[in-house]
Amino acid sequence: MSRRSTHPIVAFVSYRAATPDGDGGNHRTYQILHDVQAEFGCDGVVHVAFEDWATRRESWQSYRRGPVAGMQVLPRRLRQRVLRITENPYNLLSREGWSQRARFGTRGVLPREFCEQYVDRVLRRGVSIGLVDHALFDQIRQLNARAGVATLVATHNLESLDAGGVRFASRVATQRNGIDFGNELWSLSRFAERLAISKIETAVLNGVGLSCQFYPYVAIGEVQAQLVRIAVERGKRRPDPRLFAVIGTAFHAPTRRSLEWFIEHVARHGLPGNTRAVLVGSHVDQLVPRGCHLLGLEVRGRVSDAELADLLARAGTALVPQRMGFGALTRIAELSCAGVPSLVFPHAGRAIDLPPGAQVLKDDAWCTLVDGICQATDAQPTIEPEDYRAWEERQARPLGPALRRVLAE
Repeated sequence: MSRRSTHPIVAFVSYRAATPDGDGGNHRTYQILHDVQAEFGCDGVVHVAFEDWATRRESWQSYRRGPVAGMQVLPRRLRQRVLRITENPYNLLSREGWSQRARFGTRGVLPREFCEQYVDRVLRRGVSIGLVDHALFDQIRQLNARAGVATLVATHNLESLDAGGVRFASRVATQRNGIDFGNELWSLSRFAERLAISKIETAVLNGVGLSCQFYPYVAIGEVQAQLVRIAVERGKRRPDPRLFAVIGTAFHAPTRRSLEWFIEHVARHGLPGNTRAVLVGSHVDQLVPRGCHLLGLEVRGRVSDAELADLLARAGTALVPQRMGFGALTRIAELSCAGVPSLVFPHAGRAIDLPPGAQVLKDDAWCTLVDGICQATDAQPTIEPEDYRAWEERQARPLGPALRRVLAE
């Protein structure tokens, strides 16, 4: 039995680490943790990040070898695979279904040691309410439920519909995706409350009868402080109106495919006039075909925080050519906080309440993007700090009240 504290204790289990470094996923987790701590105090929150757990050598040694060896480990792994396959029988037809890694799933996905350590080190110490941010943590929800603890979910994405895994090559492949989506909806329906980073996901879940609140991303803490420093630096110098920044990571499939589209069109047509752009992000340099000439585009790959800050201080405008995907792009809000205007494709613009300086183009055609680049070069748009602060004040902060309401119930 767990021992309940006189003060509420929130157990927050996240997929990504909560760090001001890293990418948008890390920053969103950092925001969630900050908001929960602001509501319940640092001592009232226990945070476990699967990303941190998985990178600790002793954790993976425990998972891979286990306390016992050889054939005794086999039943455990076999049970996990059976759970994954029975959740979506179409996995029987794919190599992925028999591997140790799964693209999506809510059963048999988490390492057993992770769940055991969560019960021993967190749940048994006394937890009042749970919070997770990914559908695969349905196993954590079940563990909490057995201890009489309700759980909320604040999702980053509709994970089963990630563009990297959805395939329309055949009816069978499409049906497999449909079963994954059904399993994700079933998992989400079991939580006490749902919050989503995107207006699109919020509308989808409300549309099928699941209550869901829009929980927008806002830069916070050290992330916000760094962006404000960039905005101050931009005020001291004159950004180059012919220099454009493009930020993304090749790890995220929707972003990768959008950047591939952008690179392909630059290779074919080049950037207009005397404009130039710098593309930065993890592994984006691998998206450029060997021997490909990119007129006006410099691809750097991953850069340091100092290099990124320098680029954003010098660039006149940022380009956000996101053409697909769920979730919301944290960089749109962060660019505005840094005082950098942005040209945004319509799909990405629909997910959020647009901050100052974010201009949504009428469509995602190359000619429309070129027109936007030319207009930004001539107009040299700017963002007033007070306009950003007013936008930030308007953004909903529903997480703390939602946790309090479920606790009261």
